[in-house]
Amino acid sequence: MKVLFIATFPARHFLLYGKEFLKTTSLVLKHLNKSGNNHLDMHVSIDDLSQLNPIDTKGYNYVKLIDYKSSLYERNEFVKNVKVQDETKLDIAGDVARQIIRWSYKGMMQLYYLKEKNKTYDYIIYIDADTKFIRKFSINDLSKLLPANDELLSAVFRHDIKKYTETGWIAWNTQHSRFHDWVQTYSKGWNNHVYESLGAYHDCAIFDWTCRNLNDVKYKNLSGGGDHGFNSGILGRFIDHKKGIRKHLGFSYENIWFFNKRIGHFTYKIIFGIYIKLKKYTLRKNS
Repeated sequence: MKVLFIATFPARHFLLYGKEFLKTTSLVLKHLNKSGNNHLDMHVSIDDLSQLNPIDTKGYNYVKLIDYKSSLYERNEFVKNVKVQDETKLDIAGDVARQIIRWSYKGMMQLYYLKEKNKTYDYIIYIDADTKFIRKFSINDLSKLLPANDELLSAVFRHDIKKYTETGWIAWNTQHSRFHDWVQTYSKGWNNHVYESLGAYHDCAIFDWTCRNLNDVKYKNLSGGGDHGFNSGILGRFIDHKKGIRKHLGFSYENIWFFNKRIGHFTYKIIFGIYIKLKKYTLRKNS
């Protein structure tokens, strides 16, 4: 089995979460590559890679660091044609559902690998870089996270709460008979800027739109339910997705076993609200 993990993050977030992501994922890949006839790689595209200390870019097993070039992923053309009011500069202090320029780093990179590497790998897995592996796991464990032979992909669908898919993990089965149809539709969604008509300016909307357009194929849902289905499901046994302000805390409060989840969620909302106000104040002051 040949598997390629792909991820992307900006160099300015290396210390915030990128370094830990590379370190923990590298250890997992080293362990998995010792298992039978399996080969696993990871390509990580880092915006402004040259800003990192060269020492910080070495020593990762089975990991290739790539300087994110918009021309390579055809992102320049996409951004040039964005017509909606975008809040990317506000980062998480803004409305993340109106930051298509920010999410295009992710989407356009995904399209490149889905089109160019599908003959080399059996599975291509996108994983958010604000994650960390919290324990090693086996090839059998990984297989449970992958789509079965008759499934096109696995992801954290949130149908139970009627929200968009949590796209911190998407594993595509490149051998599926409808794989190329899915990629073609996904590409159309990005290049035709369908998020405008959907009223949601993010990659999750384009992903769900694509899945709806291919509703005659099987998808594997890895969600454990609720808003943070990534951590509450099978993925959370092995990976901590530090979604939103959790990345500033360095961990997900849901993982504290003695912590009441309702209190944790309430505390999270308060901290998040204070952070947003400070972020917006700083932006106004510097503008």
